[in-house]
Order: sequence, then C-alpha cells, then structure tokens
Amino acid sequence: MQQWARFAILGAMFVTAYLLILAWQKDYGNAATAPQQQAAAVSSHEISADLPNAKTATVASDVPQANIAHSQTTDATAPVNQQLISVQTDLYHLWINPKGGDIVRIELLSHDKSKDSNQPFVMLENDAKRTYVAQSGLIGLNGPDSSRGGRPLYAAEKTSYTLADAKGVQDQKGQSEKVLSVPMVFKTPEGVEIIKTFTFTQGQYPIVVSHQVINRSQQNWQGQMFGQLKRDNSEDPGKSSQGIFTLGTFLGGAWGTPDSHYNKLKFANFSEEKLNADAKGGWVAIVQHYFVSAWIPGNLKLTQANGQPYVAKLESRQSADHMNIIGFTSPVINVPAGTSMEVDAKLYSGPKVQSELKDLAVGLNQTVDYGWLWPIAKLLFLGLQFFHSIVGNWGWSIILLTIMVKMILWPLSSKSYRSMAKMRVIAPEMQRMKEEFGEDRMRFS
Repeated sequence: MQQWARFAILGAMFVTAYLLILAWQKDYGNAATAPQQQAAAVSSHEISADLPNAKTATVASDVPQANIAHSQTTDATAPVNQQLISVQTDLYHLWINPKGGDIVRIELLSHDKSKDSNQPFVMLENDAKRTYVAQSGLIGLNGPDSSRGGRPLYAAEKTSYTLADAKGVQDQKGQSEKVLSVPMVFKTPEGVEIIKTFTFTQGQYPIVVSHQVINRSQQNWQGQMFGQLKRDNSEDPGKSSQGIFTLGTFLGGAWGTPDSHYNKLKFANFSEEKLNADAKGGWVAIVQHYFVSAWIPGNLKLTQANGQPYVAKLESRQSADHMNIIGFTSPVINVPAGTSMEVDAKLYSGPKVQSELKDLAVGLNQTVDYGWLWPIAKLLFLGLQFFHSIVGNWGWSIILLTIMVKMILWPLSSKSYRSMAKMRVIAPEMQRMKEEFGEDRMRFS
C-alpha cells in the first residue's frame, strides 16, 4: 500500500510538472528563433506544378486526381508574378496570391514568436526558408486549375483589406458580428464566371473559402473543388520556443471521418501509407506544436440534380519535390447552362483551442494530443481551465491546481509520511541489531 501511494504521488507530481513546463514555455519561452521575413519578402511565385489534370497526373503529383478529364482552356500567358492581396483582421494578417487564389502567408497577431519579440508567429509561409501553404481551386472537366493551362489569374477590386471593410451581420443567435468578404473573379472565354470568396469573421479563426460558378455559356459545366495543405519537411517552428525543454511533439498529417474520428500520419509515411478515403463529413490537417491547419469540406449551396450526398475524398501524397500534401476533393459539380452553383469549405489555421475545434468537425479537437497519460492530463487540464475562468491568469491557475492536487493526495501523502517517521524512530535500533546479529538471520528476525 505504501509503495502504491508513493507511485501515485510521484505520478501526480510528474504530470503537474509537465503541464507547468508546457504552460510556462508557451507564455514565457524566450529562446531565439530565426527572424521572420517581412511581408514584402513573401514569395508570390506560382505553384502551378501542384495541379495536374487527370490525364497528366503522376503518382508523385501535388494535386488531387479529378474524377473526370480536363478540357477547359485557361489563359496561360498571364503574368506569373502578381501583387499579393493583403488581408488583416483582429486575429490574422495574411496574403493571398491572385494566381490560383492560394493563401501563401499567415501571421497570427495574437501570438508572438517569442516572449521578447513583438513580431507575430508565422503560421503559413512560402519563401526560401519554408514552404507551408493552403491551396484550393476547381479541377476536373471544366475546372480552370491545371498544370497544362496554368492556374487561373483572379481579379480583385483591391490589394488590401481590413476590418474597416467588414459589414455587420446577424449570426444565428441574433447577435451582431463583423464579416469581411474578399471576392476574386475569373472569367473564361466560354462565358463562365467563377467568383472565389474568402470570408472572415471578427474574433474567429475559421475562414470560409467558396467558389461560385455562374454558367453563362451554352454548355454544361462540370468540375470539383479541392482544398489541400502543402508543407515541406522543415522543423516545427514551435520547438524553438520550448527553451531547454525540447519535448517530442507530433509534426505531421492528421485526418478524421465520422467512423474514425482521429488518425495521425507521419510525413515519412505519406508515400507508403497514403490516405485515400471517402467521407460524408470529415477533415484533413497538418499538426504541429500548439497550432494546427485544417480543411473541413463544406456543402453545395444548391442540391445536385442527381440528389447524391456530399461525399468528399480525403487524400495524402508526396510530390516529386518531396512536398507533403494532404487535402480533399468534392464530388463532381454539375452546373447546367444558364444556372449557377456554389461550393465551399472551411480553413482553420491557428492555435489548438479545443472549444473552437470541436465545433468545426468531429475529432478535430483531438489534435490536442495529451500523450499516453491522457486520462490524467485531460482531467488536470479541465481543472486548469476551471481555475483560469475564475482568476484569469495561467500562473495563478497552475498554483491553485497544484494546491488542489496536493489536497486530494493528502491522505495518501500523510500515511506515507507517518510510515517514514516510524521508520526513522526504529532505524537506530535496527542498525544496532544488524551489527550485533547480522550474521545470525534467525536471531536478527
């Protein structure tokens, strides 16, 4: 019983110390990190090699396979280097490349890269140091995204958007909130207009990315929406803020479906254990220390003619240049001549806030990995959250949690202390008997 009590006390102290280290390093870790490049240095080069059509796709290609062959011609003579579109909200400062409409850089304004730095933490970037971008578009029979024709060049009204451009709307609870929309337009020679819109809500990390297809041509339009995360094999930038405690956190892909809520896939296994699943509701993500980027497929705004449910294909692969890609493709979208249809998806790129992640998709909140001691760690985290809701300070919350754990374990600790005190009292007599009868085991007993 005494031995069990010691192990229980040591285990509780270990878990508490572990959470204390995590919280302390998150708030006060000041290890030097590589300087982030300025916004002007953000690369705006085209990533068209990511998007082959079904006929030219290879096993190592970067883009999802379309269910139907590509036939749409796009303007491949458009200039490649375009001025990036800057969007700043209360949580984000991000840049969108009008060539393809990919998000090529995200700065998290509520998170500094270190304690002594006023520079925000860079989540996504595309430069000489690191490649980590969120791509989306339309592929398939008439989809404009392909490596043969080049990514579509979208036109935007402005190159800079802020919350001053946001509009007040009513949410589902009747409360007013500010919503910022960034629309971009691409028109084909056949008379099809595609409006790609990024929608931001004040105080919220999820970004709604929608594609509205307005078919003014004389033919039926078919295509598929895709969304994917592309990342190289560079180290987790969050590791540099852990100080002397470099904890082994997971860096790699993750995905979930209604039947299998949370699954992890290391980058090294992207080429061998490829993800290839159909899911009516699901998500794909890249997980790193403290932060996660995830695509959550949305819905068709207009019921398809065949009445089939929205079943997205979740995929992972490695490109020819060893980039790790995980994403989804929507079912085939049919837009008859003279009609329109809209398809969307949500992109989350920010901190692992469980209360927000669990509302986006089933299992997405499990990207907060507690490790093999998850039952105890999760219970302690709930206690930590409770105290933080009262005092509003993580430092005092940790102190109060430690006191609470000590009080709960006090009966076991007290019994162990009394046993140790008794042993100290009889220790001299036992030592004397050992010296006198040490060779005679029977008399010593």
